[in-house]
Amino acid sequence: MTGHGRRSFKPVIMKVYTLVFNPFEENTYLVADANGDTLVIDPGCATPQECAQLDATVAKHGLHPRKMVLTHCHFDHTAGCAAVKAKYGITCGMSRGDLPYLKDMQQQGIAFGFGATELPEADFWLDDTPEIRWGEAALQVIATPGHSAGSVCFYAPGEHLLFAGDTIFQGSIGRTDLPGGNYDTLMDSIEQRILTLPPDTRIFSGHGPSSTLDEERLNNPFLLRLGRYL
Repeated sequence: MTGHGRRSFKPVIMKVYTLVFNPFEENTYLVADANGDTLVIDPGCATPQECAQLDATVAKHGLHPRKMVLTHCHFDHTAGCAAVKAKYGITCGMSRGDLPYLKDMQQQGIAFGFGATELPEADFWLDDTPEIRWGEAALQVIATPGHSAGSVCFYAPGEHLLFAGDTIFQGSIGRTDLPGGNYDTLMDSIEQRILTLPPDTRIFSGHGPSSTLDEERLNNPFLLRLGRYL
């Protein structure tokens, strides 16, 4: 898997639609190019009503889902995978590092009060995919293990947009106390893969409001510990 900055990307104006789903208030992103061709990131819609909300947003804005990708495979980010695949007939990409989560997805759902759910299926592996292309748009795939073993972020170099999953939040970072999580690994990912991005990079996290890398450098207590970047 590649990091950022290894090839030239033609800037494409992207529209980002944010939907907040399930009791964990997970952010699902619909990223569209100028023609409405759309990438679905982390479909966390956990009920038929939430899936209907995603469908209504697609219809309202004239979007055309083309692919689906997962920043990681925790239940709150994958609950709607099967429904979205069935509705739009699109492929799903994830990291092999999170395969253990797929094996206990049913148990995850039951443990968090959602009941048994359909397992998401991988049609391609992000480990083998340096970039995700759909329509006229593309995002680089950046490996950022730590929150989970297979966590990744998606970055648009021309637009300075980062879809960070649960790697980094406004004022915080992803938890590392779940299976596959590791604090030191997460901080290494942030230091080596995130803090090297342009300071005006807008961060769209898996939960909570968006931020910028500059704002996090100044205010995020976890990043303040990496003082040489300030």
